[in-house]
Amino acid sequence: MAIELNTFASGDIDYISKMNANVAALEAAINALQQQAAAGGGAGSALSAGFFLDALFNHKDALIGVNSYKPTQGATGLTVAAGAVYLADVQTVVQSFASATLNFTGAVPGFYYIVIDSSGFPTRRDTLVAGTVYQVDWRGNGFYGAPVLQAPIFYDTAEAEGSRNSAVKGTRYPTLDGRLEYVEAVAKEANQDANQALSVAYELQAAIGGVSYRKIGCTVDGTTGIKGAIQIDFEGTIIGWSVIADKVGSLSVEVSRKASNQPPNAPQIPNTTTDKITASAPIILANAQSAAVADAGVSTWLRDVERWDVIQFNVISVNLITRATLYLQIFEFLPSPPDVVQPLPVWDGFFDEPLPPRGLPELPDSPPDFLESPPEGGEF
Repeated sequence: MAIELNTFASGDIDYISKMNANVAALEAAINALQQQAAAGGGAGSALSAGFFLDALFNHKDALIGVNSYKPTQGATGLTVAAGAVYLADVQTVVQSFASATLNFTGAVPGFYYIVIDSSGFPTRRDTLVAGTVYQVDWRGNGFYGAPVLQAPIFYDTAEAEGSRNSAVKGTRYPTLDGRLEYVEAVAKEANQDANQALSVAYELQAAIGGVSYRKIGCTVDGTTGIKGAIQIDFEGTIIGWSVIADKVGSLSVEVSRKASNQPPNAPQIPNTTTDKITASAPIILANAQSAAVADAGVSTWLRDVERWDVIQFNVISVNLITRATLYLQIFEFLPSPPDVVQPLPVWDGFFDEPLPPRGLPELPDSPPDFLESPPEGGEF
C-alpha cells in the first residue's frame, strides 16, 4: 500500500486543504491496516500477527520459558509462578507478572488442571480445556506425584542462548544442534569404550576364577499379567535373555526389580511401573518361536542386581503362544579371593646395621677402674 502526501512550499495559500488531504490519506491507510488485522490476514497479506503466532506455535497452546506458570505444591494448594503463554484459541500471547496461589482446601480428590485465562491469570479446573498448562493429582490432604506438563515449552531468548553453552567444556556452540551432535559423538565413543572394557572384565574375571554365569527365569502361559517373581541370593549384571515358546507367535515381557532384605524377612514386591528395569526394550518374541539377545540387547536396561533383590516378570502382550519359558543371563560377581601370603624375604648378603671395623681394638689411655693399687710390701 503506497501513501501519497502533499508537500508544502513557500508561498502556499492552500496549506489547509493540503493538510486535510494528508490527514484523510493517513486515516484511510490506518483503517485499511485495522481491517486487514481484524480479518486475520489471508493469502498474500502482508500483516497477520495472529496467523504468525499460530504458525510459530503450531496451532497449540505453548508456554514461553521453562519456568512460566510452573506450579509449586504445598500442603493446601499451589503457588503458580509468573510467566507467559500463547493461547491458540484466541491467537494471543498473555502474561502474568506475579505469582498466584490456588487453594485446594475442601476440593474433592481427583485430577485438576491449571488453566490460563485470556488475561494471563492461572485458574483451577476439573476438566481439560483450552489453555491448560499443567495437571496435578489432589488427594484431599496433599498432592500425589509431581505436576504433569500439558503444554509444550517454547524457549525464551535467554534459555535459547543458554542451551548453546557448555559450562563443563567452557564452550559456546554456534547452534544447539551442533552441541547435541557433539554430545552424541562423545556418548557413542564412551559406550564403545565401556562395552570393550566390560568384555575385557568378563574375560579377566573368568580367567582368574572370580566370576560365574547364572540364569533365572520363569514359564508363562498365554495370558497377560504378572507371571512370577524370584528372590536371588547373588549379585551381578544382566547380560542377555532368551525365550523359547511352544509355537510361533508374539510375546512381550517386562522385568521389574525391587531391593529386598535377607530371609527370614519377607521379600519386597516390585511395582510394575516404578521398578521396571527394561526401559523401552522388553523381552520380545515377534512372530517367532524363539529369540535371544546378548549384552547389546539389554544396554538400556538397569542391569545391576544385588543380593536378595526380587526379580519379577510381567507379560504385557501375547498372541498365539500358550506356553513359553524365558531366562535372564546374569554375570555373577564372586567374592574376591583372599590375599596371597607373601613369602619371607631372602637374605641378600647385606645387613641393615654396619659391621664393626676389622683389626685390633685400641687400648685405653688408663687402666680399668676395677684394678687396685698393690698393698705395701709389694704383695697382693
